[in-house]
Amino acid sequence: MIDTGTSNLGIGNELYRILRAANNDLFLEGELAQLTHNAFDNAVTVIKNSTDEEILINYPIGYDPHKQPILGESKYEKKIPRSI
Repeated sequence: MIDTGTSNLGIGNELYRILRAANNDLFLEGELAQLTHNAFDNAVTVIKNSTDEEILINYPIGYDPHKQPILGESKYEKKIPRSI
């Protein structure tokens, strides 16, 4: 049987599709990393500028039967770390 090269076209298309998907995934991961960094930076700024001695953090832990979020709560004290 003589190979006409048409099977290579399928492989090339598949490789292109895989590389394109990987490129898109890397872009999205970078975007999420930057958004996470910005959110953390904003949270640190708000905490530093706060005059309260305690920090109250609320976070979702589930849903009630009416599909309303159930919030957990943690309290932390603002402390300046001592140098070692």
